[in-house]
Amino acid sequence: LSFLVHNDRSVPVTGLDKIPRPYWPPVALSFMTYHAMVGIGMGLIGLSLLGLFLWWRGALFVHRPWLFALFILSALGPQAANQLGWFSAEMGRQPWLVYGLLRTADGLSKNVAAGQVLFSLFLFSAVYLLLGAAFLFLLLREIHHGPDERTA
Repeated sequence: LSFLVHNDRSVPVTGLDKIPRPYWPPVALSFMTYHAMVGIGMGLIGLSLLGLFLWWRGALFVHRPWLFALFILSALGPQAANQLGWFSAEMGRQPWLVYGLLRTADGLSKNVAAGQVLFSLFLFSAVYLLLGAAFLFLLLREIHHGPDERTA
């Protein structure tokens, strides 16, 4: 870590115990969201390896409702892991906007009214809800359509 931070292996990295408490990020929440993200990623890798193993054995397309349900639910895994990664990154950098230079509490713009912030939050939420609904619609449509028939 000292090489990554300081480009020198001999420079010690300051631990959190040496930093004053008001400058600490929400450690527990950052820790949990990061590990949940990694856990989802490992689960998806494991599920992929299981599918590859079953395909290799010629048993992938054997009727297993639990496995098919797991494959369907796994389509939501990357989105969940992505969001958890963003939560971890954004909470982990608190209380700084720019580390050591600008605290989050000091990053308030005096030129943007509260109504404008609320309106942009509403628009972003609406766009993400529409994108999520479109994703689920297309996913369910493909699931109901099923795979194309194999030609011999």
